[in-house]
Amino acid sequence: MNSLTFGAMIHAKAHKGKWTIISDLLYINFKEEGSIEGVAQQVAVEIDQTVWELGAGYKIVNIEDFLSVDGLFGIRYFGLGPQIEVDQQHVLDKNLNFIDPYFGIRFRTVNEKWTNGVRFDVGGLGIGSEISWKLNFLIGYHFNELLSLHLGYQGYNVHYKGDNSLDYNVYTGGFLTGLNFHF
Repeated sequence: MNSLTFGAMIHAKAHKGKWTIISDLLYINFKEEGSIEGVAQQVAVEIDQTVWELGAGYKIVNIEDFLSVDGLFGIRYFGLGPQIEVDQQHVLDKNLNFIDPYFGIRFRTVNEKWTNGVRFDVGGLGIGSEISWKLNFLIGYHFNELLSLHLGYQGYNVHYKGDNSLDYNVYTGGFLTGLNFHF
C-alpha cells in the first residue's frame, strides 16, 4: 500500500432471466523510488495495470431466496506498463496488452437483507497469458430495493511470459467496498 499512487474499480452487471452480463474495470498505479544497498544507484519502479473484463453468467442452480450458482465465461483485457529506471536511464519500459478468455463459477446466498458471494475464475491458458485468475468474497446489506452496500476482498493474478525473457507474474488484491444502485 505504501507504493500505491492511485487505484479505482467500477463494476456493472445486468440480469435477464437466467442470464447475467458482467463488466469490471480496474486501474492501479504503483510507484517506488529508492537506492540499491551497497551501490550508489537510484532506482525508480512504476507499474500501471489496467484490467477490463466483459463476461456473461448463466444461472445453473437457483433455490429461491437462498442460493444461486452461476457458470461464468468471458474475456479479460490486461494492459500492463512496467517501467524501471536506474540512475534515470530506462532499463525496462514496456507496454503489454493481451486478452485472455476465462471460465468460472459464482456462488451467492441470500438471507432477508444480507447477501454473500464468492467468485472464482481461471483464464489465459496460453492464449494471452500463461494463466490468470480472479477470486472475490463479498458480503452485502440491502437497505432497500434501490441501494445496497458491499464489503469484501478481490484478487487478480496474471502470469505472462513474453519475448526477450520478460516474465511478468503479479498478484494484485485488496479489500473493497462498494455502494450499489439497483434499477
